[in-house]
Amino acid sequence: MTVTITRSQIQELTDAIGDDDDLDVRENYSGRGMYGATCVGFVHDCSAFALGVALGAILGDDALELRAESDSMGRSEITYFRNLVIATDDDE
Repeated sequence: MTVTITRSQIQELTDAIGDDDDLDVRENYSGRGMYGATCVGFVHDCSAFALGVALGAILGDDALELRAESDSMGRSEITYFRNLVIATDDDE
């Protein structure tokens, strides 16, 4: 199942993570073993758990369909979701 997130929900997520932890959205991230396929990822300094809780609060039951994967990005981590898509302006 594909889960859709709007740009306003991404802003809510950024606000929920807080000013101390930067959150950078990667709309076309290609993780290990994805062979060129891309998905939405979030580069963050907070725990993946905190990111998941914030996503759950914003997406509600749809967040249960997400399957998180992560890669190290040096000092930060990227958590990405192969089945998460950002809504187009028409969808919002």
